[in-house]
Amino acid sequence: MEDPSRIVRGARLAARLAFRFAEEALRILPPALLPEVLRTASRSRLRDELLLTLEEDTFYEALALLEELGALRPLYGLSLPEKAPFARLRLPEDTLGRALVEARLLLLLFSQEDPLGRARALAVPKRLQEDLALLLQAKRGEEVPKEALDKEPLRSVFLALFPEREAWLRERRRVLRGRDLLEMGLPPGPKVGEVLRRVAEARARGRCAPLRKSWL
Repeated sequence: MEDPSRIVRGARLAARLAFRFAEEALRILPPALLPEVLRTASRSRLRDELLLTLEEDTFYEALALLEELGALRPLYGLSLPEKAPFARLRLPEDTLGRALVEARLLLLLFSQEDPLGRARALAVPKRLQEDLALLLQAKRGEEVPKEALDKEPLRSVFLALFPEREAWLRERRRVLRGRDLLEMGLPPGPKVGEVLRRVAEARARGRCAPLRKSWL
């Protein structure tokens, strides 16, 4: 087998039609996965085959088959993640298509030993690498600005990975207004605008601390 990307196409078709590889095909797989063969393989073609696989309803079965064949790691440096986050993934109907593929890709990369390294190796677009970095930030327990999670597919991926944080994400944040500051005793003037700006900046950084007395 001269083109290792054919292994991915075969796994995709096998998963879609629910059939197994023939014994003859299984015998020619190991030579196609040798390092010297993979070094000459087209990385862009392999990446495209992975993205096409992620479009399928049976994408997880195809990935599981590649794992079973010992091909997922040699081809992509990936291991098979648990299925639960993929099962929890729910995107708005008006954002399906490419967003669904990107969401599945983010979930696939999130579970790897070096998610960002794998993303770079697969030439994942920078915006998705930034989304992945935010998800890893949340995994470490660090604050993630709620505003950054307003876009798809990042929002749906976040909820698939951290379902316990759904209430926090859906909670509407009250917007501080100038009249609120006046009612708190701040006199009218430029200081009102300055405090509102500082609060907005703090929230943009994901900080939800109360107003600082030094600002008033």
